[in-house]
Amino acid sequence: MKRIIFLDTNVFESAKFDYQSKNFINFLEICDERIIDLYITDVVKDEVLKRIHVNINDSIMNIDKNNFSILIKSLREEDIGKRKLCNKLSKKLILKFEELIWDYNIKVIPSDFNQRELLDLYFKTESPFSKQKKHEFPDAIILLTIKKYSEKNKKKVFLISNDGGMKSFCENNSIEIYEKISDMTNLLITENPEEKLLEFYHKILDEIKMKIIDKVTSLQDDFILYSHDHIGGIDVENVKIKNVNLNKIDIIQINTEDSCISLELDLKIKFSFNASYPDIDTMSRDKEDGVNYFHLYNNADMEVEKTTTSYLDIVLDEEENNLDIEDIQITNSEFEFFLNDENIIHLEQFDNFSSCKW
Repeated sequence: MKRIIFLDTNVFESAKFDYQSKNFINFLEICDERIIDLYITDVVKDEVLKRIHVNINDSIMNIDKNNFSILIKSLREEDIGKRKLCNKLSKKLILKFEELIWDYNIKVIPSDFNQRELLDLYFKTESPFSKQKKHEFPDAIILLTIKKYSEKNKKKVFLISNDGGMKSFCENNSIEIYEKISDMTNLLITENPEEKLLEFYHKILDEIKMKIIDKVTSLQDDFILYSHDHIGGIDVENVKIKNVNLNKIDIIQINTEDSCISLELDLKIKFSFNASYPDIDTMSRDKEDGVNYFHLYNNADMEVEKTTTSYLDIVLDEEENNLDIEDIQITNSEFEFFLNDENIIHLEQFDNFSSCKW
């Protein structure tokens, strides 16, 4: 049976409205090769256009005058105001979105749904409505349109969305929902049982996981932990990775010719480190000079858990029963932490007079 895949608004927003990532291109090419139909509803299209404007406007309008001047020079723009720049950048991203729809034949279908069913969901506070999210009419219209399309055409449909409110509705209405395009790509790739490279991959998967954990751990010097949770400076030292959990592994590409499998991984990493900072309880302030004085210093042993995403290639050699990890990329390696009892494992205090301007 031919697959039908619907895309939600957050698919495009998560990609930052730039669809040239390896992950996104792999998904689109697999759908193209397998003649898989991609759909969005008219509501999703309208939401994407709105989110483009909102994201750009929020980013540009909050830039102070000095940094905005630097931005204009870096973009090699002539004298241009914030509003005009917002409109110019929005038009570029809207054009990219329109080109994506055209190039990959993503069909836009008009909203068509049972209005009584929409009202029932609202008044009964059923998914995607909830007590916290009472006005989810766009999501409800998207879901009911997808449901009616599936029933009318007697076709099984898939939805890619990370919206938790949509998940419950889909589970109750026979719509298969996947959180990210990498999840869908993984399904499409791994359903081919005749792929020998894939068979070897699954055979040594435990070894692959251990190698990935070792590789991520070896990169501990690349991670940065910081905090704004103090009016004085916080010095961070001795950052170590204590533990790495692979929450999810998705195959996003198989290159049989090079014996290479590309992966997307959701990581949970536990860090240990030392944080030293002035003790705010011993602070006195000179209002005239705007200086804070501290009489004690804290030295804290800390642990925090953070999540991030990684992309890497696994090169497999079945004859030699060997594997190599190449081109590992971690999307976010800088994490903020907070000075609270949950994170502080051990705290020592010592006399040390210090000051800072504020």
